[in-house]
Amino acid sequence: MLMMSRDKDEALCRVRYQLRLHFLHVRLYGRIRKCVALVSLVLGSTALYGAFKNNVAAVGLSGIIVAVLSISDIVMDWSDRAARHGVWRRRMADLLVRSHKLDTAAIDRELSQIEGEIDDEFESLRVPAMNDVNDANSR
Repeated sequence: MLMMSRDKDEALCRVRYQLRLHFLHVRLYGRIRKCVALVSLVLGSTALYGAFKNNVAAVGLSGIIVAVLSISDIVMDWSDRAARHGVWRRRMADLLVRSHKLDTAAIDRELSQIEGEIDDEFESLRVPAMNDVNDANSR
């Protein structure tokens, strides 16, 4: 098997990709959490009860929606997921800052160690993250 060698710029591109990917995760989870909270507050508001009091189906539906959103927030734990990705993003940023002192092998070792801890990722965020990095690197 022929191994192709990589240069330091390619290793740093991988770090920048991970940095952007985790930034996108933090932003996504934060937005999901805000939407869940907003919908729960609005539909659970007593002000809406006055508007819906004559429509039993609307009151029941809003109660079901609030219950489902509350359960999904507890089960999915959006805030914790955002916090974990924030930690991984900071670790990638730290690696990027220290990279001028490191050779390619050291960068790859540290990056592999951090990537080994990552257990929560939306596949659909990979392509936008890579496109952002390629745009920033004029590729």
